[in-house]
Amino acid sequence: MAPELSVCIRPASPNDLPAIIHLVRTVVHETYPDLIARNGPPSPGIPDRWVGALIAEKELDLVGVGLATSNFISDLWIAENHRSQGIGAALLKRLENQIFADHTNATLRVVSTNAGARRFYARHSWRETRTYRHERDGHLMIDLEKERP
Repeated sequence: MAPELSVCIRPASPNDLPAIIHLVRTVVHETYPDLIARNGPPSPGIPDRWVGALIAEKELDLVGVGLATSNFISDLWIAENHRSQGIGAALLKRLENQIFADHTNATLRVVSTNAGARRFYARHSWRETRTYRHERDGHLMIDLEKERP
């Protein structure tokens, strides 16, 4: 039996910005050390970038963040010690519901070497549609798509 999901998913507030930036930077450093060594650390963006984000809290700690704009999921980050607990799936479902309220398909992209993310999205019925070089850094990216059920 899967563990009980004891997480609160809610819209991000301006007060969440420092925790969001910390989470994104931490996960990026854990997940892509080779890309950071080659290209330098990414910027989590300006504060306005996170308007409309959803956050996952567990025991008042921010453990995940997701962001969708139009029909594109630009971000889905889960703290390493909170993965495989259903938090990513819950955030993804909320982002998909947000998108499918107005669109017939959803898109996202992942770094090709992120096998864990690719498996995660495949389990949630996303299909890989295109492989290409990142527009700025040159590493391989994969587009994924999902149709509204």
